[in-house]
Amino acid sequence: MRDLLGRQFEELSIALRTDLEVEAGMEQHNIPPDVKRNVVLILKEAVSNALKHGAAKTITVRMHVGMTELTLQVEDDGKGFDTSNARAGGNVLINLRRRAEAIGSELTLESDGTGTRVAVRCGL
Repeated sequence: MRDLLGRQFEELSIALRTDLEVEAGMEQHNIPPDVKRNVVLILKEAVSNALKHGAAKTITVRMHVGMTELTLQVEDDGKGFDTSNARAGGNVLINLRRRAEAIGSELTLESDGTGTRVAVRCGL
């Protein structure tokens, strides 16, 4: 996770905070390929949107891999956008929802003047 995101932040003045937690016994557990692929794409899309449009100073990424579920949270302190206006979110909203649906996960997206929060909860 850190390697994937680190390259995007090398020359930017935006702080990246990451927190990866893996439950004991899950270190060698193989996450299903479709789950891994879609979670990585959701992560990249949420971070990319915050970098391009959010005017954020800090982006925080948290991932928890548990015995029965994986959770991902991406938060930024940017300007946010109107989630009820599909145009404001462009293809991002459509892509995030499609990727979450593809793996049967629960997607939560909140945005206001204090930033944007994307959360995914997926069964393993």
